Amino acid sequence: MQAPLRKKNAIIKSTMSHLSDPHVLWKQLKLFEQRGDLAKQAEILETALQSALLPQQIQSVLLLTHQNALAYAERHPEPVLVLDQEKMALKLCSPLGGETQKEQLLPKEAGSSDWVSWSPYGQLDLLLLSVDGGKLKVLKEYPQLSPLQQALGVNGSYVHLNLLDFQAQMQSVFCRSWTFGQIPIEPVHTRPLDLFVSPRHPVLALTDRGSGKLHLLQRDTLRLTRSWKVVLRPSKKAISVVFHPDGKRIFSTSHESGALVLTDRAMAQKKIPVVGPHLLGNLALPPKGDRLIVLGINPDTRRPDLLVLDTEKFQKIQVIPLEGEAFSSGADARDLLELSPDGRWAVVMVSKNQPSLFTPCLLLVDLEQGTIVDRLILGADKKPINLGFLARELVNPKFRLLPTLLHTQGISAEVIQTAFGVDRLD
Repeated sequence: MQAPLRKKNAIIKSTMSHLSDPHVLWKQLKLFEQRGDLAKQAEILETALQSALLPQQIQSVLLLTHQNALAYAERHPEPVLVLDQEKMALKLCSPLGGETQKEQLLPKEAGSSDWVSWSPYGQLDLLLLSVDGGKLKVLKEYPQLSPLQQALGVNGSYVHLNLLDFQAQMQSVFCRSWTFGQIPIEPVHTRPLDLFVSPRHPVLALTDRGSGKLHLLQRDTLRLTRSWKVVLRPSKKAISVVFHPDGKRIFSTSHESGALVLTDRAMAQKKIPVVGPHLLGNLALPPKGDRLIVLGINPDTRRPDLLVLDTEKFQKIQVIPLEGEAFSSGADARDLLELSPDGRWAVVMVSKNQPSLFTPCLLLVDLEQGTIVDRLILGADKKPINLGFLARELVNPKFRLLPTLLHTQGISAEVIQTAFGVDRLD
């Protein structure tokens, strides 16, 4: 037992030594400057300059730079994506006042009605979560969000909701898509619509449950690029979409067995066979994009499993057994599956019969270990429609800590160059 432990400790020491290497720290600093991650820049500067500056000085610079970045964002707001279900339109709007800058009407099917009776399948528009030490925590419940709060924005690394509740803590609400939380009572030809946004490439997808179509649009212009019929027979189940980080591939499922669809950059579609009886539901990709996480539902037992596929040959790497039953086996349009921003954890909502029938329960799955590590029983009247996580807020990359540090803290460029082992502060 001692030899493996010594080997593991040696690997950890080697990794820590590599991460504290001045040249590595400098490369990391440049990377997080490009991303606009002020909090990470502060961590790196504190590590590299610990003998030259007090932590309070770094924090002072961090707060000042963040305030300047927020003031700039208020003067030059990045538009957010607002989905208008009634009008069948997608809009680019100001994140603060909601003024429409651009609008794209979406195609309606022949015979579509403008008036639809809806039935909700959840009580909370959003449940905001965090994972701390392998434990799942609820940070905040949002029973109802306004259309502007439901809007999705992109900050260069991830998709977030247009919620400003946590800006003071330099955090945003990570939420890669937005699901409409109601189902039509009577059969429809069009609607409801769900929105999916690529975090790193200027494209987005809208899915139309009524028509069974997937629409691909340019994010900046809202130009409709292509539409596909992905569900042939009428269904109230939602189509799920995820974008690969390479920008070349889009994966989608439609609550059918073996029906994983790959759409490439040339807009050609290919069905990827997934062996097994599972109905393929919601899906997600970690930031690296090397594994595809698909929620599979056994149609006989109603039990969900997490299917882990590689994204090259689409072989099953692992099947992680879950517990309870899938809400989509009943009326729900889609089962909730969300990954933490770092891709380490998956959260799945299932139905349990304790303490009462159809009790919503959140399962926290460690994707590295392939096991359920925590469970969180929700109240019968606290069933969420969307899940979100807090993530570090990213600002315009023009705002960096290093220049502010040089101008306000009395430290010379030579000291910083020495600390990072570089010749110039470019």
